[in-house]
Amino acid sequence: MIEKNTLGKFIRAQREALGMSQKQFAEQLFVTESAVSKWERGVNYPDLTMITEICRVLDVSERELITASEDTSYRRIKKQALQYERLKKLSFWIPTSAYLLTILICSVCCLTGVMPVSTWLIVLASLACAFLFFPSVTRFVKSKSLIWYLVTSAAGVAVLLTVCGAVTKSIYWVPTAVMGVLLGYTVIFLPIVMKKFVKHGFASSHKTLICFAADLLFTAALITCARIITPFDLAAGELLALYGFLPFLLTGFVVSLKMNGLIKGGICTAIFGTAVYFLNYAIGYVLNDPVDMTVNFNDWANCTNGNVLMIILTASGAVGIALFAAGLKKNLINEKTAVVIYDGSFFSISIYFS
Repeated sequence: MIEKNTLGKFIRAQREALGMSQKQFAEQLFVTESAVSKWERGVNYPDLTMITEICRVLDVSERELITASEDTSYRRIKKQALQYERLKKLSFWIPTSAYLLTILICSVCCLTGVMPVSTWLIVLASLACAFLFFPSVTRFVKSKSLIWYLVTSAAGVAVLLTVCGAVTKSIYWVPTAVMGVLLGYTVIFLPIVMKKFVKHGFASSHKTLICFAADLLFTAALITCARIITPFDLAAGELLALYGFLPFLLTGFVVSLKMNGLIKGGICTAIFGTAVYFLNYAIGYVLNDPVDMTVNFNDWANCTNGNVLMIILTASGAVGIALFAAGLKKNLINEKTAVVIYDGSFFSISIYFS
């Protein structure tokens, strides 16, 4: 333990640096001024039970007090933490104050007749949407801030689009626009949310499949909403969307299986190659407009479509088979085991494949 004089000098130096008298220091620790004087003169050590309180009042770490020297690392980290907190406050209040000031100015303009009420509503919705993007409501939540950010920012965009539609009296396009925003959020952020928050259960082992299924659901909803704006065969649109997502759903299921990565890669390659080849057939069937898929490598002028797709199907099939075979070979090598048998006279080694 450090000498009493060294500790006393350190306590006195820190107290004086804070501009406290012995009496003020003693009052904050609920001890007598005489006790503080004895510490600083090196007559007595402070009681061990008071170490934490002394550190709090002097604004030092326990390591600094015990060693009677400044902990530069602690000081630097504490300073950086304070700077970060100040920066967080500034990054919240500067844009928020600007938004509030803009609302106040526009409100005054609206009340005086300079700005129409419809314009004021759009400005108000725009500023609310901007606030939900930055600095956002995450300042007020302590956990799952990413989910809160995504939900509130998407809601802000939906409100803004709805207000614009109501003001312009053309609300029919709003559902399509909102559904497009939700589809974009799902495609971009759902994989991130799943990776960050889903750790157990069925969802944890089938993340890719769930993400693709959600994308399909919102795409189907978007097509349904688009039917409001543009007349088309809704059933045909939904079927084509289902076909477009079918290879993704199948590969999402394959990826979730517990098998060699090369084998999964081979299966997925074959799935996508097959889906591309039969795409024209699917479009022709759904739209009741059959397409010519004749394959003739001696007549590229009239059979380009069929020839190219056949090459894609053949190449993807070959690559898929190669990856599948490489995966099987790797499994066999990994599962090879050597068993040593001693029969009393010699060692015999047998190789088994499980």
